[in-house]
Amino acid sequence: MDYAAPQYYDGDDAPSYVVNNVNEWVTLLGGANRVVVGLGIWDAANYMMMGGAVQTMNQVKANHSTIREAFKWRIHIDESYGWPFACLPRLCR
Repeated sequence: MDYAAPQYYDGDDAPSYVVNNVNEWVTLLGGANRVVVGLGIWDAANYMMMGGAVQTMNQVKANHSTIREAFKWRIHIDESYGWPFACLPRLCR
């Protein structure tokens, strides 16, 4: 298996929960380079707001500099904010 991609939406999407859960995935899979993080970004129940998603991924990257990558649901939300999630350092291409 190259990687696993836990997805955080429609449930407990608090930044602290996601960061801690990503830590568990990294441990279980034997390294951050085997983990891709999926976040739901939307102004709706059980999704993250843009600021929370950026904060979460900044913390994940601080903990695991070799995290494989990240993806998000509702790309139009990121676009409407000027791509702050897509252009996080190392994620922006």
